[in-house]
Amino acid sequence: MDKSNGWINDSRTILLGTVAGCLLTAPAAESRESSGYYVKLGFGVGGTSDTYFDDLDCNSMTSEGKPSGLYGCGIGRGDIPTRSVGDFGSGLTGKLGFGTRLGQNARIEFLTEYRPSLTFEGQANFKWAGESQPITASVDSVSAMIAGYVDVPPEGSSETSSMPTFYFGAGVGVARNSIDMSEIVFNRTKTQVPAGTSTDSAYMLEAGIAFEQDENTTVEIGLTYVNLGNVVTGAGDGFIVWKDGSQGPNPLELTETSASLKATGIGISLRYDF
Repeated sequence: MDKSNGWINDSRTILLGTVAGCLLTAPAAESRESSGYYVKLGFGVGGTSDTYFDDLDCNSMTSEGKPSGLYGCGIGRGDIPTRSVGDFGSGLTGKLGFGTRLGQNARIEFLTEYRPSLTFEGQANFKWAGESQPITASVDSVSAMIAGYVDVPPEGSSETSSMPTFYFGAGVGVARNSIDMSEIVFNRTKTQVPAGTSTDSAYMLEAGIAFEQDENTTVEIGLTYVNLGNVVTGAGDGFIVWKDGSQGPNPLELTETSASLKATGIGISLRYDF
């Protein structure tokens, strides 16, 4: 969102400066004699795609036999299904990987990523409420994937060349997504939705450029797209809270709601070959 743009832009400037520094300072590489195993540590910055929360199960009922969906699976303002539309904002990503080479130009890697500082901000569209129905919630995500990479050296380069290498990768795995209590604000009341944690399948695509610094150390700078599955709110007691304190909070038995979490970003990593 807007409040993140300043430091996101600063981080991207740092990454671009690093690219230039790698190009200017990369020494001529020596013939590499390593075990084939490596460790990778890095960070990235990026933003998330537009998404929306809606009911996970339109047929769920409360213990009293009443529908328990937050949005009711009906039609809201704008003649579209009732939902909360927004995104998870921008944030940092921490990366840790362990891998091994499969021949000269292929690698396989176990990669974990942590996104600790995402915030969903959006608008609900309940038909009976006013135009302003803001919703906010804090989210974090941890993923683990098995990724494969192909290194593509420039044409005419040799094993001892200092020229940068392009690489392409893809991975599949799982993501564990957690969301704190979310809150939808109306004119007179606030609806509080339970926190939740869920595990879902995930995948990623990456393309980048690698700069070999010496026979064991390589700097990677890449663009990544990642699909982290769904973020799911909790089932159970939510609450309706009156802003003026005149009533409540009144319990509200709810089923889960969900929204997809997809992100793109740019990252830098340091890879060390043993």
